[in-house]
Amino acid sequence: GKMRMIINGKFFREIQCNCWFADERVQECDSTGVDVQVFFIVPVMFSYSAKPQHTLGSAHYLNDYIAQVCAEDPKRFIGSHINEWNLVSPELNPIWEACDELKVLVFVYSWVRYFNGDL
Repeated sequence: GKMRMIINGKFFREIQCNCWFADERVQECDSTGVDVQVFFIVPVMFSYSAKPQHTLGSAHYLNDYIAQVCAEDPKRFIGSHINEWNLVSPELNPIWEACDELKVLVFVYSWVRYFNGDL
């Protein structure tokens, strides 16, 4: 299936069901040889431009859903953020070193519009 995203009453974009159905992602991973995937939401759902009190409920829902998906299939999915850690956190250095050693490509989805300089 597909879903049309509307922002401020205007069509923004259309997204595929792999944006919200974990089973769809598993099928895609299987067909492309991906063993583990970071499970995250479409960045526009972060709602950075909204007031916190207006998005608290949806933030809790999305975080709980991501945690549930990762808990149900931890060998296939991991979450995209751990507490206050950012990509430059020293705790992640062993991961970056292993990726470098193995020549693993790491795709980082950042939204420049909201980049604060501290990934």
